[in-house]
Amino acid sequence: MRTQIQRALALALLMLLAAATVATAASVGTVDDTEGPATITRKGTSVTAETGTPVMENDVLATGPKGRLSVMFEDKTRLVLGESSKMTIDQYVYSGKKSGLLFDLSQGMFRTVTGKIVEANPEGFNMRTPLATVGIRGSDVFAHVESERNRVGALSLGQGHVLQLRTGEASQDIGEGGLYSRIGPDGSIGAPKPIPPLLMQMIPSLSKGKRHLKPELPNTPKVVVPKGNSNPRQPVHRPVYQ
Repeated sequence: MRTQIQRALALALLMLLAAATVATAASVGTVDDTEGPATITRKGTSVTAETGTPVMENDVLATGPKGRLSVMFEDKTRLVLGESSKMTIDQYVYSGKKSGLLFDLSQGMFRTVTGKIVEANPEGFNMRTPLATVGIRGSDVFAHVESERNRVGALSLGQGHVLQLRTGEASQDIGEGGLYSRIGPDGSIGAPKPIPPLLMQMIPSLSKGKRHLKPELPNTPKVVVPKGNSNPRQPVHRPVYQ
């Protein structure tokens, strides 16, 4: 009888260990698009990132020249890496008010659109670069990480949302889409400025099969010139970011 009880306890322990292993190895998102060289490194082993490949906490995501990697997380957060970029999923928890994530950005260009984690825990969505910590409160934002500077900005912000930049020396909030700040190696943070066209064209696109973001104008309507008016007012178009 004692032997049977010991066997039952051992079996129960093995089942608990197996369940814990599965829980630890549970995916937190899935690759939904790639282009060019892109890899996922897990516990020292690298694999080619392909559509449908699961991603997990502590995975290192990387792209090569002309590469692009897009991941959709469980909470519908979208993360896109541009070419020659590298980052680590330091933390990802999607569980009500305990939800939170931390992306550690090492180098390159990144874009993220927040999902339900921000709704569950507005303080729980953060990115870290070699020079700063970025708190994201519901937005479509980007970060360009270089050795001597970081540039972080917002393509769009929801009502009442803000992009918070923090270093050991300074802090800066961006409260409007279309602006970015430059972060220096000394911890300084510049005042928000409009995103210049050259930087805009480096930002990864959300569209499949398209590496970089380019402001696209809607179809230009035909301009009717009233008789006697040689200087008609031209229509104003706003960029659509894809």
